[in-house]
Parts: sequence; C-alpha cells; structure tokens
Amino acid sequence: MDHLRQAHRDWQQWRAEVRGRIATERSAVFAHDLDSPIPESDRQALAARLRQDTFRFWTYRWVERDGDPLHVGFEQIETSADVSQRTGVAELVADYYVDEARQSLIPPAVLREFEPHWRSLDDNRPHRMGGYHDGLQSDAEAGPVRELLLFQIATDSAMHWCWGDTGAYYFFVDLDALKKLDFSRTTMILECH
Repeated sequence: MDHLRQAHRDWQQWRAEVRGRIATERSAVFAHDLDSPIPESDRQALAARLRQDTFRFWTYRWVERDGDPLHVGFEQIETSADVSQRTGVAELVADYYVDEARQSLIPPAVLREFEPHWRSLDDNRPHRMGGYHDGLQSDAEAGPVRELLLFQIATDSAMHWCWGDTGAYYFFVDLDALKKLDFSRTTMILECH
C-alpha cells in the first residue's frame, strides 16, 4: 500500500511538471498563425516529444471475476504528455469542423477519427420532443399520466453535451399546465449511469 501511495504522489508530481513543459510547447504553437497549418515536420517533432514524455506507475482497479465485481486487480500503466485525444482537441476540431473557412485545416486522419463519434448518440439515446422518454433509471409510464414528456436532451458528443456520466435530461410538464401553455410548472430530471 505504501508503494501505491508513493506511486500516486510521484504521478501527481510528474503531472505538475509536465504541465509546465506543455505550457512551453503551447507558447511555441501560439507563435504561429493559429488558422494556418503547422509545418508537418514541426508537428511530427512536437508529437514525438509529447509521446516520449512518459510516466509509468502501478495502480489498482476494481475488476470483475465470474460476475463478481468486488475484486481488486493491479496493473502497471504508462501515460504520456501526448494530449492529442483529450477533450480540448475534440472541441477545437469540432469548432473547425462547423466553420467552412477552417474545415480544410483539419487533417484527414483526424476527420476519420472524429466523424463517426460525432454522428452517433451514446447508447443510441435520441433527443426527443413528446412521446415516451428513453429512461436510464426509469421506465416510461403508459398513459394516462399527469405529466407528459415535453422534451429530452441526451448526451451528444457533437454538441459537447455530457450529462452526468452519459445520461439525459428529461423535462416533464403537468397536463393541466400544458393545456394553459403554462411552462412554469415544468420539472426536470437528470438520469445517468
């Protein structure tokens, strides 16, 4: 246990130090016109530096064995300063994707990676107006009911929406209030995994 605790402290120290190194790299990138491509040789050199800035440590995870989830497994993890697949990059690429003038700046390999993700909904749970809700922790009640689904907003990566841990917001309105177009009595529920 002492070794794991020390490994975690060492990992936190590495993370603090790598933030400084990434800040230096970021300053160099900001020296370029941000809407012009970085020369490929510079991009490859930056990616190599980030991939090589690594840290390896042991950690534990809860694992399942024969249907029983309460076992502890130990594994060695290697992480790097390469943050190319983190949320910030996804948001930047999405911003460029919806801007016709900048969409051509996205490398084709990046488009191939992100487009399928943007075109799918988590657990195929849609946004919906009216009808029955697609509950995660509840089931739709067959009518007649006192509250109707006004709309639901599901987790949607293309919109950068993630509710809880990939859940959905459900907005219900009282039937009498709906007849009067009074939305002040609308209720919202968040369900997630």
